[in-house]
Amino acid sequence: TPKSAESIDDAKFTLASAKNSDSDHSQFLNSRNLNKKTSGVVITEISSRSPLINLLSVNDIIIEVQKSPIKSTSDLKKSVDSFFAKGEKTLLLTVINKNNQRRYLGVKIN
Repeated sequence: TPKSAESIDDAKFTLASAKNSDSDHSQFLNSRNLNKKTSGVVITEISSRSPLINLLSVNDIIIEVQKSPIKSTSDLKKSVDSFFAKGEKTLLLTVINKNNQRRYLGVKIN
């Protein structure tokens, strides 16, 4: 499993990309038998107090936020910051879960 690289609001993520030069990331994607073009951020930890605790799991890969592709942890942070700046109420996530299934999640933010 890749090592944690960045955290956002009680969840920690790391880059997942087969094109990344870091062999840990490539090995992680290969071990999941994912398409080599897959990129996103891998969830490495979720705090028990996070609103995402029952929606996401460690090793899920976030590939889109609000229909925008996520290729790095900085993309994720920018998308989440933009969401909050606009005052939107539902965060749309596209995730590849541990069974390599694409899931679409709408997370209501109070």
